[in-house]
Amino acid sequence: MSLLRPKKIYLAGGIHGLSEVQASEWRSYAAMMLMRHGMEVIDPLRGRRAADGYYNGASYNPAEIVLRDKNDILTSDAVLAEYTDPHRNYAGTSMEILFAYEHMKPVVVWSQYADSYWIRYHATIILPTLDDCIKFLANFW
Repeated sequence: MSLLRPKKIYLAGGIHGLSEVQASEWRSYAAMMLMRHGMEVIDPLRGRRAADGYYNGASYNPAEIVLRDKNDILTSDAVLAEYTDPHRNYAGTSMEILFAYEHMKPVVVWSQYADSYWIRYHATIILPTLDDCIKFLANFW
């Protein structure tokens, strides 16, 4: 029996303006794969539903969302950030990447277009596929 606790991975990525399926599909896959490697996953979508207005910002106080997300990042061991759509506003994701970096959390970014100096600077590594990111977290970190 290992005395080490499982690594916790926070799943950052687009939410606002997306459907529940769009926001959760990659997270469900990532969670399944990371758990197969013995890791725990912290999903910011947990306990939130489209019917409650979560995906368009209608029903929640910003502090409810931001403070929980920041605490989740602080209690995680690393962040896996989805940054795959060059036309999407990743304001929250970008802030999560910066927050994680400032708290010395490794940030693995899934993107084929992350040309932002800010993302490139604050990311530990940028990989082109979700499976590459999962392999990195499982094998190299």
